[in-house]
Amino acid sequence: MVCLGKCSTIREAFNDFQIGAVAAMDETAVDALADDKGVICNRRKLQAITDKAWRMIELDDEIGSFQKYLLSHDSF
Repeated sequence: MVCLGKCSTIREAFNDFQIGAVAAMDETAVDALADDKGVICNRRKLQAITDKAWRMIELDDEIGSFQKYLLSHDSF
């Protein structure tokens, strides 16, 4: 679990969790975050966050919204 003291730093690092901004982060940005001890230090986790942001954008284009995607599954 991420330390609660890191929440504001993480929010800032990921541009207030704006999907487009997170998806636009390139390898240099991910590397810089991995070196920042105030954020998640695991580069694979950081890369997964940016990859998931891209996928959310793709789902938005394919289905209309991420919420519609989630609601399309019977488990909800």
